[in-house]
Amino acid sequence: SQKSYDVGNAYYKSKNYDAAIKSYKEAKGVDKATRLHNIGNAYFQKKDLDSAIQSYEEALRIREDEETHFNLELAKKMKKQQEKQKKKKEKRKVIIKNNAILII
Repeated sequence: SQKSYDVGNAYYKSKNYDAAIKSYKEAKGVDKATRLHNIGNAYFQKKDLDSAIQSYEEALRIREDEETHFNLELAKKMKKQQEKQKKKKEKRKVIIKNNAILII
């Protein structure tokens, strides 16, 4: 319903992303692509990039949208950066172990 959608927007604005996601999912009758776009945005704000990407892709399967496409590319770019940083940290741990410097 429109009411659930509006409640979702209010939660999103107050940074209560979990409640926003729940409200958007309950907002049946409101355009599904729009709801999925907003769900993706809430996941993005939570740094749950996999769920954000999934929501954006699902929205784009329903309807092509420039803003959704932009957000999808941004989420993918951020995910790549996260993976690079994770690999750097893992390498750093290995180097420290190989140098026999153990900090416990």
